[in-house]
Amino acid sequence: MSVIADFQVNGLNPSTVGGVGTAAKYFPRVLGSSIGNFSAAPSAASAAGQLSVAAFGELQGNAFRVKLAGDVLPFTGGGNVTIELVANTGTVAAPSYAAIASTGAVALASATAVNWFLEATVVGTNNSGATPGLLSGYFSGSLNNAVIALTAITNPPSGLDFVKGQAAVQGNVLGLVARVTFSVSLAQNFARLYQFQISAE
Repeated sequence: MSVIADFQVNGLNPSTVGGVGTAAKYFPRVLGSSIGNFSAAPSAASAAGQLSVAAFGELQGNAFRVKLAGDVLPFTGGGNVTIELVANTGTVAAPSYAAIASTGAVALASATAVNWFLEATVVGTNNSGATPGLLSGYFSGSLNNAVIALTAITNPPSGLDFVKGQAAVQGNVLGLVARVTFSVSLAQNFARLYQFQISAE
């Protein structure tokens, strides 16, 4: 497997979100996507900093993997936490999000940090049956040593162009972002993202 796109996070330089609020929190890109570009933080209203799936036929008809890993700590009060891999089929300025992989709502002990990961294997072509450009596949993972069973991706995006890509950003089939949702609003809540990569044979 070769890494073809990387969110540029690692064990020494994770992306971190947290604090008060029960709305989804999007992991920011800590470093710029290339030299001379500043870091960017996706949000519900903007996909700036998203991890892009390249067009130009590079991945058409090829199964590719998306891996995410990190840890999460819900502070006093415990509650549920949900981590999601989200596809953007809109533009950067006006994203259209759909969660394609999720840990589901998992109850965690108070003030105890736990590890998590999600791995999705997906494929698509411009001629995917009755719905051209359909992304399909499956995901699995774990959170707090609880296995996330092999599951077909939810809300599979359709109408994708693996050759020309989107109108904006040009050359991208779709964008990917990661987000976390805490059920209890506490300033001490946090989650970290150490790995977010797209790889292919």
